[in-house]
Amino acid sequence: MIKINWNEVDEYLQAGLNGIEISEMLGIHPDTLYLRCKVEQQTDFSDYKATKRAKGIGKLKIAQYQKALNGDTSMLIWLGKNDLNQSDKRNLQTSNLPTAINIVHTTIDEHGETLSTEIIENVNGTNSHI
Repeated sequence: MIKINWNEVDEYLQAGLNGIEISEMLGIHPDTLYLRCKVEQQTDFSDYKATKRAKGIGKLKIAQYQKALNGDTSMLIWLGKNDLNQSDKRNLQTSNLPTAINIVHTTIDEHGETLSTEIIENVNGTNSHI
């Protein structure tokens, strides 16, 4: 019986390899890997894989974080955009925007006739009546 080096399997899983890829690396059939995981690790391969992959992702995040803290400007920008929702400054095109915005209050009687219309506020903060 071929001995499976679980430390090697762990490293492959942390790097993102799947069971078929790992089986190829070890020179065994995927079913052998899955069955031996159940027996030797007391868990299904899918659960084992998820745990080890999470550890690999955590290691990558730590490595990126450390790189950014050590002065890698590109990594700081990348982490800012991806983890902090930051973005490059964008210029707002205002040519199609209205030059004034009015808040209007209209009073209508029971017959649907307009009794009064009042501009409550416009963009420059002045109040006026129509």
